Amino acid sequence: MKVVAMEPYAHWNNPRMIDDIWEFFSNYRRNPETGKIEVQNKFLFDDVQDPEKSFYEPVYWAYKNGITTGTSEEPPLFSPFATCTRAQFVTFLWRQQGKPEPTLTESPFKDVQNKELSYYKAVLWAVENKITTGTSETTFDPGKKVTRAQAVTFLWRANNKPAPKTTVNPFKDVAAGLSYSDAVLWAFENNITTGTSATTFNPGGDCTRGATVTFLWRTYAKN
Repeated sequence: MKVVAMEPYAHWNNPRMIDDIWEFFSNYRRNPETGKIEVQNKFLFDDVQDPEKSFYEPVYWAYKNGITTGTSEEPPLFSPFATCTRAQFVTFLWRQQGKPEPTLTESPFKDVQNKELSYYKAVLWAVENKITTGTSETTFDPGKKVTRAQAVTFLWRANNKPAPKTTVNPFKDVAAGLSYSDAVLWAFENNITTGTSATTFNPGGDCTRGATVTFLWRTYAKN
């Protein structure tokens, strides 16, 4: 009998894939009684435990990549249903981009002046990259709730404002010619959002923290 030396399976030489496989088998096991895959190890955040939730994987991805550290350490919480603020959104986006150092040294906004703020550099970076122009020439409103329209617009601008390829608008509450119209259509055709229903996007609705990291995940990880 002739013995043939086999080449090692190429994927085993990929450190990232090995890490992903190890991570999967460390966190999941097949239940011998039900045959279902179940979570073996508890995820960090007490309020993000259900793998069936649409934001479960995005939150894990965001935590693993240093985009979020949650809203509380004891107990460890992420607060997926809490509304995301404008400061939190640009900070998440800035961290996803690798926390680039802004070239601006002074903030144009009178409500973002303290350089010790966790979002100070994120806001300056967003301004110089034309991701935000603020809520006025002199205000950013960091603590104000970010709307769904603002969220996809920030993402769209961060991706150089690509023109949507589709001319079909599925959302009856997003009229043509609005400041966020192209952003919503771009997000829809790239599966970043499916709307709040088949025919509505709810542009003025609050964007939750769970929805925020899901938008980010669909933009930069899933797609």
